[in-house]
Amino acid sequence: MTRIFEKTQSFCGGCKATKLWLKKHGLVEGVDYVLESAEDNLDMLAALGAQEAPVVVPDGAPVFTGFRPDSLKALFRDTLEA
Repeated sequence: MTRIFEKTQSFCGGCKATKLWLKKHGLVEGVDYVLESAEDNLDMLAALGAQEAPVVVPDGAPVFTGFRPDSLKALFRDTLEA
């Protein structure tokens, strides 16, 4: 399952935009993806080289950071087309 690490502070525009995109496209937390706190996973995210949030860690696909609607669409293509 895809893991999305978000910052919990209100000023993370990319985190808000990503959550809004997921909701707008009918994706369900706990079914299609899991949201986790970036602050609680700093060591792991640093090891991935992540320098911005959100950090999207898909199963079997490259990690990407920031609000990337093109990457989200590609990642969830099968779910969106169902």
